[in-house]
Amino acid sequence: CSTAEFRCKSSQCISNILRCDGNQDCLDHSDEEGCPVAWPPQCPSGEVRCRRSGECVSADWLCDHDVDCEDGTDEKVDCGPQKLLCGSGQWPCGSGERCVPDAWRCDGQRDCGDGSDEAGCNTRCPSPSQNGGVQIAHPCCGRGVGGLGADCESRKSSSPGPPQKCLSSEFQCGSRACLDLRLVCDGKEHCSDGSDEGGQCARSACSQARCSHACHPSPRGPVCACEQGFELESGGHACRDVDECQRPGGQPCSQTCVNTDGSYSCTCHPGYSLEPDGHTCKATGTEPILLVAIQFRLLLYGLRSLKEDILATMDKNVMISSIDYDLVEQKVFWTDLREESIKWISMDTKKKGTVVKGMKILSVEGTVIDFAVDWLSGNIYWIDSENPHINVASSEGQCPTVLFSENLYRPASVVLHPPSAVMCFADLGSQQDGERGSSIECASMDGSGRKVLWQKSQVPEGLTFSDSGTRVYWADT
Repeated sequence: CSTAEFRCKSSQCISNILRCDGNQDCLDHSDEEGCPVAWPPQCPSGEVRCRRSGECVSADWLCDHDVDCEDGTDEKVDCGPQKLLCGSGQWPCGSGERCVPDAWRCDGQRDCGDGSDEAGCNTRCPSPSQNGGVQIAHPCCGRGVGGLGADCESRKSSSPGPPQKCLSSEFQCGSRACLDLRLVCDGKEHCSDGSDEGGQCARSACSQARCSHACHPSPRGPVCACEQGFELESGGHACRDVDECQRPGGQPCSQTCVNTDGSYSCTCHPGYSLEPDGHTCKATGTEPILLVAIQFRLLLYGLRSLKEDILATMDKNVMISSIDYDLVEQKVFWTDLREESIKWISMDTKKKGTVVKGMKILSVEGTVIDFAVDWLSGNIYWIDSENPHINVASSEGQCPTVLFSENLYRPASVVLHPPSAVMCFADLGSQQDGERGSSIECASMDGSGRKVLWQKSQVPEGLTFSDSGTRVYWADT
């Protein structure tokens, strides 16, 4: 071990900072033996100690709706009224019940139970039109009777100009104000000019309106409206289901969204459970681990306990460039730049092995060769940047096959989504002026169905899939 490290009795090397910090970082716990201060020591400033499990967590994590202590006590303290914490790109409902995407704010559809996402909005859809004597609510607006909220009271416009456009759940007064449809033809004048009464209000025409959900009388004739989760079809009579899972601005679920008639439901992948908000999935079971490669070492960081473990330490001449993980076999794979090979180590037994030898590992303007592991089949996909090729072989390195060789210039990154059998890779294009720029291409993992997903004069690196496999993320350097 170096002078900045402590050697465990199990021969691990850990940072001196982790010695006697109250957390057992050595596999044999020897880093907490013979400490001058009785355990548990005081937590660092800004952290609190979990009541029973004893680890230190950030004070900001108390009552944040996420269990961070192993014993769960960070969410069992007297939290009092809990403030809803929304992520970037989200908006909190006034009732504190949930977070909705920013794009859903003032979109004419009530997503918060209290209607606060549509309160105080100035956005309006086109004015209602007529079809066969039936007033048609514009289909791009709210979802009818279920979408009437606190913001549907009469709104008067004092500014000159064209009439303001009301929501589909509203009636436009002659004074240009917008009025809740439920207040129209109720025997009381709510519009300043009285235009919400009279006309065809006395005629009970809803029975002939052929509205599939709800019908509201108005001085101009009956108006069809839809229940929550539905929208009017172009004919203005029938209501159709709104697919919330395909709405602009992103789906409401963090993982899998299932559209239902008039609503939707969220489900989670194996290893995750649905949070009480009904939209967010959180990892269950053992503590999530972050796998990190630093020069010649493979490190494991506990994302809750912040513990650090050394999985493997190589020769100091080794330079690890890429890593991946086989969750079925519990193996960590990495590329060895010095030996031009892909190697692995078992998380359980610490046994090591080599899968692929003789790779052409080159640096392409800072982008190092990449590989990916299919944890369902065990196959290894890697980039030979000298040829250039994208290859595949079995987990034992047998049956190596060139998957792609044509129309490749400088392939630099490859990523897999085994559940959907889809792969994507980045190609930095030709270095010659006027030649093809960078691109991201995707195909089936057997090499079929290759297509260009994205193409620009940028440098995409570090591809990764979303959990659902429906999105690809990358860094632009």
